[in-house]
Amino acid sequence: MALLGQGLKKSPIGQKLDFANHPYLSSFTTLFQISEVLGVAHYDPSFDVELAVDASSYGLGCVISHKYENRDERPIAYSSRTLTSAERNYSQIEREALSIIFGVIRFD
Repeated sequence: MALLGQGLKKSPIGQKLDFANHPYLSSFTTLFQISEVLGVAHYDPSFDVELAVDASSYGLGCVISHKYENRDERPIAYSSRTLTSAERNYSQIEREALSIIFGVIRFD
């Protein structure tokens, strides 16, 4: 925010600010384009929610998504973590069960 504020400090009082030529505008534009590509949705209690989880030999991952009437799915949030050294010794079915618990607790 301090970097963005530098442009504001240089403008005299009453003068319109030229945000179109601000040096950091391209960063904001890129950030918004990425969020549109990812298609992250805001939580809306009127739509169904689905939790998808997965486990590997090194980590756990989960995503919570909205399911819409037209069968589209859009993620609301993602989360992941690495397994501890003890958890790496679990069987695959135990790691999958652990990923379910991880997802439910993370998005409670």
